[in-house]
Amino acid sequence: MSELDRYQREAWGEGRYEPAGWFERLLWFAAGANAKLLERCPNSDRVKYQGLGGVVWATALLAFFSGSYALYAVFSPKVDTALETSTHWPSVIGSVIGGLVWSAIILNLDRFIVSSAGKGDGTEKITASEFGNAFPRMVMAFIIGICISAPLEIRVLKPEIDQQLALEQQEHKAALRKQKEAEFEASKAEDTAHVKELEAKVAAARIEQERRRQEIENKRSKLEEEMAGRGATGKAGEGPTVTLLRDSLRELEDSKALFDAQLLNEEKAAATAIADLHKRIAKAADEFAALDAAYEKQAKSLDGLLRRIQISHQIGGNVPYAIMFMLLAIELGPIFFKMMLTRGVYDYLEENEKKLRQAYQGVFVETNLIKGEGEDARSITEQKERFLRVERVIAEEKERHEAELALAKIAYQEFKAVQAAEVALEPRKYLRVENDNKG
Repeated sequence: MSELDRYQREAWGEGRYEPAGWFERLLWFAAGANAKLLERCPNSDRVKYQGLGGVVWATALLAFFSGSYALYAVFSPKVDTALETSTHWPSVIGSVIGGLVWSAIILNLDRFIVSSAGKGDGTEKITASEFGNAFPRMVMAFIIGICISAPLEIRVLKPEIDQQLALEQQEHKAALRKQKEAEFEASKAEDTAHVKELEAKVAAARIEQERRRQEIENKRSKLEEEMAGRGATGKAGEGPTVTLLRDSLRELEDSKALFDAQLLNEEKAAATAIADLHKRIAKAADEFAALDAAYEKQAKSLDGLLRRIQISHQIGGNVPYAIMFMLLAIELGPIFFKMMLTRGVYDYLEENEKKLRQAYQGVFVETNLIKGEGEDARSITEQKERFLRVERVIAEEKERHEAELALAKIAYQEFKAVQAAEVALEPRKYLRVENDNKG
């Protein structure tokens, strides 16, 4: 036990404080307060810092929910529409871990903000000086409140946001599909028209083939009637008319055979072209279906954190701002509370412990009165920080250095005396080198 701890124990005595439970210490930890001092304070001081710690822990808890939801909204796979949601558990686990890290960061920042906010002038009035000193911390708390409130507001308005987002996804998909559908329908209409043109050409050729076949049949029937004597000449057997009819029939049959051969080739070519056109139409339909799936995926990807925040401000009215102001009140509240707190037992004990520790370490502020010159000159005070342990070490080092210098001086004087005596007894011994050089 240190000297300071022994002093405090003797001053406070044994059993003169009420030990705090783990939950109370947890609240004091969040408020950045000294639990050992608060245990010796009245209930009013203990409750103050319990409340401050509770606010800090509440902010950390809200930061956990906010951060977890934001991370899930950002990193979860966009495979469903806004109204057809499913849970992706790997993203949930990652988001929870990220939310814990985020809440720990916010807890640490809030502890720093609250513990370093100071206590103002000890009155409930907030002066301009106090507000100016707290302004940087208020800016930090304001930024934290904005970051926490945005995911919370979109979670509160999730049903309404999902409805609007689903509508936008459908409109986006329809807009993408409309342009491609027009191109597909135009290409399909062109290919279908070409198919119909080829089919009509083949059908016309078949009609012509049938006409020629009928013409040959009529010519053959006429030839048979003429040979039987039932024709225009009324004579049976061979004759000039029969010969002409036979020659004409042969020409028609030869012409039909050539036409049939050409028609067969045209039908094969048309069938091949029609098959190719049908393949092109089917391929275009498959490509359009694939693009339609891509458009569906692209529309689903609109479900992002930024777009949800924008929609919440578009359709939420004053609700997003109410949530934001609530979070700002929670974040900024402890700073204003610290400035409005009156000095209590804890403040005096904390200041007393600080001064005791400074005194124990030999640190204090020395106040000197400096008198001005002249009749109108005023006396002023000058404060100077004193570090007694440092001054003691410096003084010891200076004394050691001066002692070493004095001893070195004495030793040097003794050395000079010894050398002078030796020179006086044997001067030629010290002149040998010079004489040798002359020789």
